[in-house]
Amino acid sequence: MNPRHLLLVRESWAELAPQADAVAALFYHRLREIEPARGTLFARSDPVSLRRKFHLMLAALLDLIDSPDGFVSSAVALGRRHATYGVEQRDYDNAGAALVWAISEALGKRATAELAEAWREFFVLVGALMRRGCAAPADADLLEHSPQVENRSG
Repeated sequence: MNPRHLLLVRESWAELAPQADAVAALFYHRLREIEPARGTLFARSDPVSLRRKFHLMLAALLDLIDSPDGFVSSAVALGRRHATYGVEQRDYDNAGAALVWAISEALGKRATAELAEAWREFFVLVGALMRRGCAAPADADLLEHSPQVENRSG
């Protein structure tokens, strides 16, 4: 992400943190509007718990973004967990669109085109890593970083 966009994402999330539950509610509402058939993914989840996990996850990823190893491993693990919930590769584009919409809605007139682009850029990064986790077996990252594998490859 470019530094200006990262700053915009961080500042807007800091502004939205006090209303993080409402942002999460907007996100899930929009996601269900975009693809109603996928709404069953959340049918068994407690909505309050789901929204809480959503905003904690966003905050954690933003806290880790300056630590590439932690950021990557957290986002990949998040994708792996989402795969166990039934999330598929095709769902990430809709999630990104719902996130940008929710942030823009929550900010109202303070939302700008540049801010929306910054959040899109952030989600493209997060979504790519989550897709990796969604597609990979549970131990793929362990094998990639295993000393035995590294020694064998060179």
